[in-house]
Amino acid sequence: MGKTLDDVFGLLEQVVLRLDRIEERLDRVEARLDRVEERLDRVEARLDRVEERLDRVEARLDRVEERLDQHDKQFTLINEKLDRHEKQFAQINEKLDRHEKQIDVHAQKLNSLEAMYTQLVTMLGQQNTLLHEMNERMEQRFDRIEAELAELKEMGEFTWKRVDFLERKVSLHERDLFILKEHSGLFRAEMKKEAGED
Repeated sequence: MGKTLDDVFGLLEQVVLRLDRIEERLDRVEARLDRVEERLDRVEARLDRVEERLDRVEARLDRVEERLDQHDKQFTLINEKLDRHEKQFAQINEKLDRHEKQIDVHAQKLNSLEAMYTQLVTMLGQQNTLLHEMNERMEQRFDRIEAELAELKEMGEFTWKRVDFLERKVSLHERDLFILKEHSGLFRAEMKKEAGED
């Protein structure tokens, strides 16, 4: 046959040694695969957690976008309201300007009325002074006439006709004095009425 049993045993020994080395390598490969699988499991678990967080983040982003849309609508409404208020404020300012001008006009009229009232009061005072002086002069004249008439009656120098004439003159003076007083009263009343109306 050419090969002895020792040769066969030697070959078998080599085969067994190779198988042992192969099994050792396979053991190391399987161990590495186990470690890789463990790491992959951890990676998958972390990926699952990351996906869950991403889902939550996306949901929150959707809610934030909805809220931002609502805020945009609110801001739009607020801007529209502000525009309306600005127009209203402009109208109010125009009205205030008109009212201020009207107030200035009324103030000028009031100043004119006050000046007219002052003039009327001054004129009334002057008229009262003149009337008072006229009344005093008329009364003094009337007193002199009465005194002269009394003196003439006592002296008996004139006839009764002359006395009658003088009495008629006195009556005329009394009537003039009465009319003057009436006109004075009417004038005062008219001046007070005009002052009250102004």
